[in-house]
Amino acid sequence: MQMFILSDIYEPHKLANSAEDNLGLCSITKPPYYYNYLQLKGNYKFKDTYDTFIHVLFISLKTLRNKYNFFINTSKEVIAFAEKIIKFFCCLGLLLIPFAFKRENLKEWLLVFFVKGYITSFIGHFAVKGRQISYPIRFLPKFFKINVVFDYLLFPILCGFYNRTSFFSTPITTIFQALLYSMPMTILEVILEKYTDLIKYKNSWNWMITYLTLAITFLFVRLFMFITRKLHIETDRSC
Repeated sequence: MQMFILSDIYEPHKLANSAEDNLGLCSITKPPYYYNYLQLKGNYKFKDTYDTFIHVLFISLKTLRNKYNFFINTSKEVIAFAEKIIKFFCCLGLLLIPFAFKRENLKEWLLVFFVKGYITSFIGHFAVKGRQISYPIRFLPKFFKINVVFDYLLFPILCGFYNRTSFFSTPITTIFQALLYSMPMTILEVILEKYTDLIKYKNSWNWMITYLTLAITFLFVRLFMFITRKLHIETDRSC
């Protein structure tokens, strides 16, 4: 059975063409289940049922692509699609900024924002240099090797919400919230890693490392702000 490489995921017409060539077809004019019917009659013989399923699946993908224009076929379209995702999250982050910061204790929330951005970008640079993660398509690629929109905008904003909701929480609830806030971002990153070129895992990096890294950085910033407030209160009392 013919094997297909990972890059063909973004060019499903290659997959469909390969299956079509093996079947001896020049065009798809009949529904995919018709070829399964022919195979059962003996007109087309495959090694086993699994080969039959693979061939029919790829023919179905080509049929859907031609009918609904569902798939991305060229590298230019892949890049354009990824750039639209970046623009969307950038606009989303900018819209969330007024809700992430309150006028009360604005200096503290800005400190949370910048500390989280610094830590996340530091870890991101370390992971990229260590060849654990790569960002093939990113914002300002000539100046940054990390995903600026996530590391400098979305993650810090999310950390701001986390610090606000856990401001009066107990230690156990604070840890639980850190794990909870890390979950949607990890799921989003896994989806982007699987279906786009915005991020790619390499070597031993996986979703669990991302999840734990986010949770630990949330807790670190929360602890940092707790110590900062304590020192500020003691300074005011001494004065």
